[in-house]
Amino acid sequence: SPDRKEKYWGYDARMTLAEKRKGNEAKNYHFFQNFKMQLKEGQDRTEEGPRISSANGEKFLVIGLIADYLRFLKDYALNDIKEATSGYLKENEIRWCLTVPAIWKDADKQIMRRAAQQSGLIGTSDEEAERLILALEPEAAAMYCQEKDQHQLDVGTRFMVVDCGGGTV
Repeated sequence: SPDRKEKYWGYDARMTLAEKRKGNEAKNYHFFQNFKMQLKEGQDRTEEGPRISSANGEKFLVIGLIADYLRFLKDYALNDIKEATSGYLKENEIRWCLTVPAIWKDADKQIMRRAAQQSGLIGTSDEEAERLILALEPEAAAMYCQEKDQHQLDVGTRFMVVDCGGGTV
């Protein structure tokens, strides 16, 4: 939005943009997609990190976009958790797990960790850092398959994870 306070994600973002285009207001809004991958692939890098251009050409730091998204995700998840546990589980008792592409270097993962800190997902202390796990996407998928009851994999069973993320398929 023009004041950058209004933020929409996923389907809501697409629908809001479509509505704004009808009223010719879209030029005042910024639409981004697949911005997580810009941490790795971003060509426009500054000391603060990679930047990405919106449709109107204005540049934004990718870490800021990711932090905004993680803040939204955190608030959504905490609301669900508080409802499910009647507020019993405290925010500082939660260990978050974010998945990252297997091709990312340590520097890319550090930017993701900083985005998590900026979002309020975790704090900056060493103790708080322990509350965030960065897992490689294919490894997380494999663990899901192993743990999911419906798959009932026996020890020694071979299975394959096909990672089709990042717009590769």
